[in-house]
Amino acid sequence: LLLIGSALPLLLSVSRVSVAHLLRPVEGTAEDSAPILAAVALERGLRAALIILAALFLAYVWDIDLIQLTARDTVATRLIRGGLSAIVIILVADFLWRLMRALIDRKLTSAAPADNLEVEEARRRARLRTLLPILRNVLMVVVMAVAAMMVLSSLGVEIGPLIAGAGVVGVAVGFGAQTIVKDIISGVFYLLDDAFRI
Repeated sequence: LLLIGSALPLLLSVSRVSVAHLLRPVEGTAEDSAPILAAVALERGLRAALIILAALFLAYVWDIDLIQLTARDTVATRLIRGGLSAIVIILVADFLWRLMRALIDRKLTSAAPADNLEVEEARRRARLRTLLPILRNVLMVVVMAVAAMMVLSSLGVEIGPLIAGAGVVGVAVGFGAQTIVKDIISGVFYLLDDAFRI
């Protein structure tokens, strides 16, 4: 445990720096400030693989038979299975979120204002600069909420009442804040239809 606890952070930082160095964009290009999707995918994939390998190594050293662990159904095995499932869910959610965020940030960088643009292209870029941050925030909330519910479910928490309670609270907030919700949805459609710029 001490070996894994000291070596894993070092390996994670070395893999992050190595991927950033190997897949860095060419200096002076327009993509210099935008994250590269391959770099994000490779760095997060290596991170997840290293964490899973560390957990498998600890299971091997402590002589834990994972196949036999899935067959038994005691409180300890359920907690261990739930913990391992939660770790995998969090790693996958982190991977998906970083990938989506890198894609949106890349689009935002390409939609930066520039000189000598046609009017239609300038309008399109203005719409993208307005709508993409909203989409990024919505995706973050959705990924976090789904991952949290899946983690709770894997740990043995009954999430049916939580989802029902969230639905009731959502309906109450929707009725209480009808104008705000209507304005937000109308604003998004106004921007998509190019009725307003920003």
